[in-house]
Amino acid sequence: MVPMGLSFSTALAFAVTVVLTLTLRPLAVRLCITDKPGGRKQHIGEIPLVGGIAMFIGMLVATMTAVQPMGRWTLLVPAA
Repeated sequence: MVPMGLSFSTALAFAVTVVLTLTLRPLAVRLCITDKPGGRKQHIGEIPLVGGIAMFIGMLVATMTAVQPMGRWTLLVPAA
């Protein structure tokens, strides 16, 4: 892989993660997919629990653009 391809994949992963985080946050609040403070949790207010989902999808998209085309086997690379 050339450095330009790696830079593109990194930027794409960042962009997809940011967009998905900003998009999924209101949905998480509406569906009550939040972490509420209490007990050992020290944070103030409810925290939406969608950051990991956004990061995973961003990584998946970046991996799909970074791998060399291998036909139908390209889908197995992110699954591994």
